[in-house]
Amino acid sequence: MDIQDLKDLSDTNLLDFSNIVPQKIREIFNEVFKRIALKGELRSVNMLTSEIATYFVTNGATEGLGIAGLDYDGWAIRNGKNGTDNAGGLVDVGYSKLNPKYNQLSNTLGSENAVLIAHTHTVNVKAFNQNFTDNSSTDGQGNKNGLTDSYTTSTAGGTEDGIGKNMQPSRVVLKLQKI
Repeated sequence: MDIQDLKDLSDTNLLDFSNIVPQKIREIFNEVFKRIALKGELRSVNMLTSEIATYFVTNGATEGLGIAGLDYDGWAIRNGKNGTDNAGGLVDVGYSKLNPKYNQLSNTLGSENAVLIAHTHTVNVKAFNQNFTDNSSTDGQGNKNGLTDSYTTSTAGGTEDGIGKNMQPSRVVLKLQKI
């Protein structure tokens, strides 16, 4: 359907509101909806899981493709098929020309698995006489005055796996791409 067909359809069905036919209104809506976005544009849609099969092909080579003539015609689920990237389980991050982590489009970053790696921390502490009344090397109770000691603490790797522990609070939405 081209722009002239759309104009004719709307003129015929909406001119004086006497010929409003629900199916024709749906056709108009679908054509307008398809034209709102440019190829490659992304949308996140909040719908019931059970509604996916109403609007999208659910198996085969075109799985995730919007069903022709329905609301998501011209769109596809971002599942790695139909010319889309696979966005399942991923959070979108904005492009930044100045940050090398974020200046390559389609980069995949991070992990949902947190792992604690065994490591140590060393702290240097300088002790002083609390009453500062003399220049002795201790405070009279055996504590060093003005001398530096090093203390090291270690942590072993975690005893619990990190799977699913490093996820930000999230909501699952259907990620679509205009094709």
